[in-house]
Amino acid sequence: MDFNQRIRIISVEEQYNIYGERISSSVEAGSLSATKQKLDGSESNSVVLALSHATEQADNAVKTANGKNTSYSGPNQPQNPREGDMWWYDNGSGTSFMKQYTNGEWVILIDSNTKENIEKAVDSAIVTSNTYTDELNEKQAKLTSDLNDKVTNGEAVLKQEIADRESGDSVTLQAGKDFVTSTIKSYDTDMQSQISQVSDGIMASVSSTNLIVDSSFVNALANWMVAGDVSWQIDTGTMYEGVRVATFNSGDVVFDRKTATLTSAPIYKMNLGGTQFYASFDLYAKSFGASAYFKAEIVQKDSSGSTTKSTPIGGSFDTGMSGWNNYTSDITLDSRTTSLYLQFTQYGGGRVYVSRPYLGSTKLPTGAYMPGASNDNSSTLKLFNNFFAFGIQANTGALISGINGDSSGLNIVGEKITVTGDTTFIGKNFMDGAIIKNASIGSAQIADASITNAKISNLDVNKLSGNVSSFIQSNWNGKYGSTTINSTGMTVNSGGVITDFMNSGMKLTMAGESVGGIGVQGMTGKPNTYQGLTFWLDGNAEYMALAARNSGDTSMNPVIQMSWYRSNSAPAGAYAGFNFDDDVIFNQGINVPGVAKEKLGFTTKTFNGFNYPYFGDSRLQAGLAYGSGYTYLISGTTYYNLTRVIKALDSLGAVKIPSEINSDGTDKK
Repeated sequence: MDFNQRIRIISVEEQYNIYGERISSSVEAGSLSATKQKLDGSESNSVVLALSHATEQADNAVKTANGKNTSYSGPNQPQNPREGDMWWYDNGSGTSFMKQYTNGEWVILIDSNTKENIEKAVDSAIVTSNTYTDELNEKQAKLTSDLNDKVTNGEAVLKQEIADRESGDSVTLQAGKDFVTSTIKSYDTDMQSQISQVSDGIMASVSSTNLIVDSSFVNALANWMVAGDVSWQIDTGTMYEGVRVATFNSGDVVFDRKTATLTSAPIYKMNLGGTQFYASFDLYAKSFGASAYFKAEIVQKDSSGSTTKSTPIGGSFDTGMSGWNNYTSDITLDSRTTSLYLQFTQYGGGRVYVSRPYLGSTKLPTGAYMPGASNDNSSTLKLFNNFFAFGIQANTGALISGINGDSSGLNIVGEKITVTGDTTFIGKNFMDGAIIKNASIGSAQIADASITNAKISNLDVNKLSGNVSSFIQSNWNGKYGSTTINSTGMTVNSGGVITDFMNSGMKLTMAGESVGGIGVQGMTGKPNTYQGLTFWLDGNAEYMALAARNSGDTSMNPVIQMSWYRSNSAPAGAYAGFNFDDDVIFNQGINVPGVAKEKLGFTTKTFNGFNYPYFGDSRLQAGLAYGSGYTYLISGTTYYNLTRVIKALDSLGAVKIPSEINSDGTDKK
């Protein structure tokens, strides 16, 4: 017996996770019209199968509703993205982010709250899916029961109904597709808005964070680096505004021309979200020694460890204060900077207190303070790995599968694909065509090559033809820092200072005037093999010197420690000849001009139970020793208090010495 019955699909709803995987679906169908012929069990089952088949076709019509966007993966920003594209960004140090291209910029989707939000969304979706499944099962059971009771038309009507369901009602399917597409777009928009709001909240929180690790010295100096003969200390009993204080106090220690530094843990630029920052700290410089000063600065370094920029906070201080003062500075990161840190420097003796250091992207009100993390400031930025269920390291396979649809291989499709950084290919590589700007090839067999730039490890010069010398000069001179090569040597012009490498050494010229150089030199009256290293000053130059920066300082001008001046060019405070501006020690005797064989000596003599500085005969048999208020004359092993002798003679006044004496001992004249 056949019967013909039409069933209309009212709605089809799909639920997807963030990877584009369907997690639930539901289909709502209308009721069947009454029929009068009764079906047996097999016919009823056929109706159920037909209904299931129609539902499956509706499913297939909406599976790719949002398949128009592209997913990217890598450390570099994709080129020419489209609205809604996804980018898995790996910064190379184990930290990754998921971003979506929205309104012309890449927006971070994943944050520390995403796990909880997704879990809630998944739990809600599961509950909704179970509810829809129960309702669909109930409807299917009711439909089957109604069909068993009401179908009376025959087998022909039933076959026609099944045929209609297999071919599908295009109008119904299109309506279902439009409804599901609208539902997905609405959910996608709402989800992006929520993630964007959470992301903005997290970035605002990170921006207002004090980037100085343990800025309140909670762990004393465990997170700080100290250097110097007298170290910075934390006095747990001293507080300022409820925050611990770092103290430098040279006390009775002679600390002239010495440096003590207190340096924060480095802050890496890759963890920062901008280039403009603000710094502040509190200072109480109670006293300073002679020529002493204090400074605070934000020091920036590049990847090689060289200083790219140093910004002082408040300038340099060398005058004692009566109380605490707050100092601030605006910090702009140099484009070459990869890390930065705060450094307090005390040069020379004194007593100085510092507290409440701050560095962040938010400018605090005058006198305000925000404490930094007591340990690692990067914990604020750790949104992945062990701290997040969708961590990159813990879900590598899932991420690859999400990008490619297959974790066994990588398929990247695009009009332009850019790969930066070192790239290693293992196995055979097939390229239909290649344009290589710069290649370093270990071994190659090339029949005919046109190469713009090549690095060749071993070159058989015997295979070169033409004027090789002219070829080398023409491709070198003026190409690299104004460097030229000629038959006598090489000249480097670095923009002010010209360095000539000649057959005897190196000569320096500045502002068109020859200054001097370093070279190998013989000596008149000696054989050709008699030679040595000479530091020489040219006739128009005024002085030569040895200089050094203070310990721990990499930015100040070097300070002269020993110098030699011409008789007409010595500056104020200096003299012609050699000048020593630091302590000097003579460990051996000093020769004097003339025929004297004995040497002068500077050493220590011990007598009367004390140690005295000594100057005189290098054998310590004749000389002078100096004590606290007394000068001693040394003759052999005998020590005379010369100071007392002079004082005694001075108190005698006018003294007459007889020129003749009588036999009885009286004065004659």
